[in-house]
Amino acid sequence: DVFEYCNVQVYTCEETDAGYQLKRIKGETAALGLCIPKDGNGLYQKFFSRGPGEYSIYRLNIENGKLVENNSKAIEFQMGTAEEKKFFNENPHAEMRDISDLTGLNDLERK
Repeated sequence: DVFEYCNVQVYTCEETDAGYQLKRIKGETAALGLCIPKDGNGLYQKFFSRGPGEYSIYRLNIENGKLVENNSKAIEFQMGTAEEKKFFNENPHAEMRDISDLTGLNDLERK
C-alpha cells in the first residue's frame, strides 16, 4: 500500500479589470488530503497512521495573507468507525485541481 501526500498550495482569486485572476496565498504544506469544514472556517488537513488506523485532522487557516497550520489536532478518530463516516459526510473532500486548470475561474466569469 502506498499513501500519496500532496504538496498543498492554496490560491484565492481576485477580480481585476481583466477578469478574475489567481492569487497565491503565501506558505504551503503537505497532506493526505483536505476537507472543507462544515463550519466554513479554513480547511481541514488530514493525516493517516496505518499502524493504529487512526486519522488525525488539523485545521489550516489564512492569517495575514499566509497559510497557517494549527499544531494541535482538531479531531482524531479510527478508520472504519461511525465517527469516520460522520466526519467525511459533514466535511466533504476538497477538490484538487492542477494549477493550469482555470475552469473554476471561467465559471466565476460567467456568473
